[in-house]
Amino acid sequence: MSLKLVIIDAIAALLRILLRLRYRTEVRGLKTLPATKGLLILPNHPAEMDPIIVATQLWKRFRVRPVVLEKYYYLPVAHFLLKSIRAIPMPDMDFASGPYKRRRVEVAMQSSMQALNAGDNVLLYPSGRLMTGPLENVGGNSGVHTLLQAAPNAQVVLVRTRGLYGSIFSRACSGPKSPDFFPTILKAFSALLRNLIFFMPKREISVEFELAPADLPRDGDVLTLNRWLNEWYNRPGPDGPTLLSYSFWKEDLPALPPAPKRSRQLEDISPQIESKVLAKVASLANRPKESLHPKQSLGGDLGLDSLRIAELLAWLGAEFDVFDVELAEINSVGALLLAAAGDPARAPTQETSPPPAAWLEDGTRPKPELLTTTSLPDAFLSCCDHMQKTVAITDETSGMLHWPRLKTSVLLLADYIATLPGQRPGILLPASVGASLTTISAMLARKTPVMLNWTVGRRNLEHALQTAGVEKIITSKAFLDRLDSDLGYLEDRFLLLEELRKEFSIFQKLGAAIKAKRSAAALAKTYHLDKVKPTDPAVILFTSGSEARPKGVPLSHQNLLSNIASGLKVFKFESDDVMLAFLPPFHSFGLLVNTILPLITGLKAAYHPSPNESRKLAMACAKWNVSMMAGTPTFLRGILEAGEKSHFKHLRIVMAGADKAPDQLFSLVEKLGAVLVEGYGITECSPIVSVNRPGEERTGVGQPLEGVEILIVDHQSFKPLPDGECGLILIRGENVFDGYLSKEADPFLEVAGKRWYNSGDLGFLQNGSLVLAGRLKRFVKIGGEMISLPAIEDALSETWPPNQDGPVLAVSAKEHADGGRPQIHLFSSVGIDLERANQALKSAGLPALAKISAVHQVPKIPLLGTGKVDIQKLDREL
Repeated sequence: MSLKLVIIDAIAALLRILLRLRYRTEVRGLKTLPATKGLLILPNHPAEMDPIIVATQLWKRFRVRPVVLEKYYYLPVAHFLLKSIRAIPMPDMDFASGPYKRRRVEVAMQSSMQALNAGDNVLLYPSGRLMTGPLENVGGNSGVHTLLQAAPNAQVVLVRTRGLYGSIFSRACSGPKSPDFFPTILKAFSALLRNLIFFMPKREISVEFELAPADLPRDGDVLTLNRWLNEWYNRPGPDGPTLLSYSFWKEDLPALPPAPKRSRQLEDISPQIESKVLAKVASLANRPKESLHPKQSLGGDLGLDSLRIAELLAWLGAEFDVFDVELAEINSVGALLLAAAGDPARAPTQETSPPPAAWLEDGTRPKPELLTTTSLPDAFLSCCDHMQKTVAITDETSGMLHWPRLKTSVLLLADYIATLPGQRPGILLPASVGASLTTISAMLARKTPVMLNWTVGRRNLEHALQTAGVEKIITSKAFLDRLDSDLGYLEDRFLLLEELRKEFSIFQKLGAAIKAKRSAAALAKTYHLDKVKPTDPAVILFTSGSEARPKGVPLSHQNLLSNIASGLKVFKFESDDVMLAFLPPFHSFGLLVNTILPLITGLKAAYHPSPNESRKLAMACAKWNVSMMAGTPTFLRGILEAGEKSHFKHLRIVMAGADKAPDQLFSLVEKLGAVLVEGYGITECSPIVSVNRPGEERTGVGQPLEGVEILIVDHQSFKPLPDGECGLILIRGENVFDGYLSKEADPFLEVAGKRWYNSGDLGFLQNGSLVLAGRLKRFVKIGGEMISLPAIEDALSETWPPNQDGPVLAVSAKEHADGGRPQIHLFSSVGIDLERANQALKSAGLPALAKISAVHQVPKIPLLGTGKVDIQKLDREL
């Protein structure tokens, strides 16, 4: 026997001893199992502890290879042991899954097949998740069925564990989400110490092993096999929940979560939503739409596995703009219908857990300020020195980082990025600690990060990569798993942050930690920041590409630093201010306010990766004592309406941009005792141009920032116009970029001997404030992205070309009076189906936001005398 196996045997024996401190385990049937190879071992899954209990019982005789969720497989301590026993990592299916995750599921299943056929014993959980009730439900998961078809000679061992449902490691106590493993382990360890270790009350559990009987339907379909497994697991009846005290001297039972509640009933759902949802489910389940009814389980009755149900989550977002839904909340047809209507089953709002003690500092924290305007990495290093050992930034994935740790991480990653080929690494990350850290690291390495927009479609994304000359893309496995877009064509360029962390040696980490002790001035010399000019590009953003191809927008250190310096004269930050950061860094407003501002001023920031998850963002406001947030009106309104007043008790300033802020949003913010500040910005202007001042009377989108000039000219003659007269908005100042990456388009005009940026927007000046009047071209701004209506018409005309009478379609947009998202309307004379139209747009590579909301049948598309479509006549139809 090898030394490695001796060590693993010792660890398994030690774990069995430790488990006895809490569990009194009765094992049945294990000794009667045949000592054979190629066993497929299938346990039920009542709690997070049963894999350890089952695996340690099996290890000595069967040397099992467990299929383990990646979140456990890659844990620092567990990884060595799991890798040693050749465990097979499997992605977590508890949340939405994109194509990237689905490919890894296929790899895990292929590895399991190969292991079985090679004679290894594989331990696989058929349900793929914890029990959500006292009965096991394998649902529509196809993993066992797939393995039995691929390895027909494999013997099956069934395992039934009872008595664990009701422990703090089960969903009986955590609700729809699995328990957080480490906090739960710490809670259990604390209870063990309180009970003087040996006096801990014992939980009675049983583990029963049985060789599968002859009536196991190996050759049946997925549903038949899974129903048979459910019947075997649940044969003794419901299992709990069994609650057990955590104190030997008193009754100390864990609390059960409250029952979910809804604000509407199934009969309240519109026929249109019902029809769409049932049609989608019918297509996935491959059965008639008429056979579906609300009580049917998506898994157990309709045979949809976790991947298919995760696909439904992505579809809810694309079709109904419903994003803030968990996988466990759509377990039936009825639950899916209610979720589509914006009302998934949820537990009543509970008190939010307080922030970690370290987040609440004692008043010694310096106020946020900008210490230097030479370059962004210079400003970051100076900020690190200024903020000393205070808290910097946080998110749910990376945890809370203090400034010394953030500085060390940036130095470590900067040294790595410096070795990458090319001068323009791509960054494909949502709002997060990882995105902020990577962006400033690239700048410190004296490279220019290219912020990539994953929503623009393959054609535009590939054009952006080619235009910027991006060779490598830094991204994250956790992010790609949730992304519905298939970016497989880019995988050979991906550098995953999770993998990079594992590659850094202890010597590299130690070196970065030692280097981080040095001052900003010393590090500036080490990284040759004296060679960075203020006018050098700091970052490259891309326009949405909705009108034509995306245009690269290089923003210099001077552009961004001047915008921040001017903004700090408008907004007075306090030492205890906290920014809720959720806008993606490819969004110019998100890049400046959420990514760069906290890193170079010391403003505390709490990140969340999706602006669509309003409920979670509202809870984050409460958890992190958020006092400031910035976003588009649609996102802001969703957050404020998703929470209760108590969630926003620290909120004092809300910054709105990218779209017009409706009066309802101003009223909503005012009721919370906060101030809504609306501004106007453009990517090419870094991006803030004007803003209303807090505490002053609101006029339009406010006065220009200090150092920014605005000129209104006639849009044809370009002659300056007096105040109050509407015309084309021209802009100049240190915040304005120097020109597009490819010099094919010149956005500048010479007026009165000065060079001005042509915004393409219309407006007028009123007492020094800018009032917007609309777009010069046929654009509509949705979610901060500029969507071209002619581009949509061109894409649709590929499928429905003009006939002898002229065009057969035209597109218009309608703004909502209440400030809601603008709707795109399609007029057609040939009867175009809404779903086919949107599929055509998707196939053409247009952005996801370029989506038709309604189709209007007209006898003929009206034309002007010039032969152009009479859009105004169509608009009157709306």
